[in-house]
Amino acid sequence: MARLFSIVFTALASCSIVVADQLLHCGASNYFVSQYTCFDDFILCPILNGTITLPCGVACDVPPCDIPCYDPNQYSCSDNTLEFYNPNGVNALDNCSFGQYDPSQES
Repeated sequence: MARLFSIVFTALASCSIVVADQLLHCGASNYFVSQYTCFDDFILCPILNGTITLPCGVACDVPPCDIPCYDPNQYSCSDNTLEFYNPNGVNALDNCSFGQYDPSQES
């Protein structure tokens, strides 16, 4: 009886993993929701170590597009350009229409 319970439990656990990892469409590509995030219905960015990466770049007219994805804990995206992100605010200036500013001190 214990062996039957173990087999049934293993089968149910396997099924729940398959159901939880849905296969979805992003433009012409398919992806698993546990591994990627789809932006604008054609940009796929990977999920790395549990962190959702974000796209940075100019939208293109005809997918597929070569738009880089970045970890928001390490980089920021300003004017479609990746910049190193320093959470301490040192040398981490953002662009504004009239110059740069320190986001930890100004907005």
